[in-house]
Amino acid sequence: MTPVTFTRTHQITQQSLVNVLNQRQRVKEIEKALETEKAVLRAAEDQVIAALDEGTHVANGQRTALIKTTSRRTVAWKQEFVVRLGKPLADRLTAEVEPTLYKKLEIA
Repeated sequence: MTPVTFTRTHQITQQSLVNVLNQRQRVKEIEKALETEKAVLRAAEDQVIAALDEGTHVANGQRTALIKTTSRRTVAWKQEFVVRLGKPLADRLTAEVEPTLYKKLEIA
């Protein structure tokens, strides 16, 4: 679809408005399909991660798979907490908080 340049002497046609509405609808449909595909991908990755966690081996071939695990203990409000109550108290609280583990499938 080619954009149209309008000047004061032209009118915006009904077809131009319909084209905009149709394009909006197509974008919504594509966004919905993308969200569905992302959910399918997450489910497939979760299955492979679970299998790797259980000790399942990857078949011989061109690709390898491993789980990259990261943990994060820092809380979003820590900096404000440090400013208000001091670093020693913030460090003690952070040490007591269980880290959140994130697992990501890496395929090479």
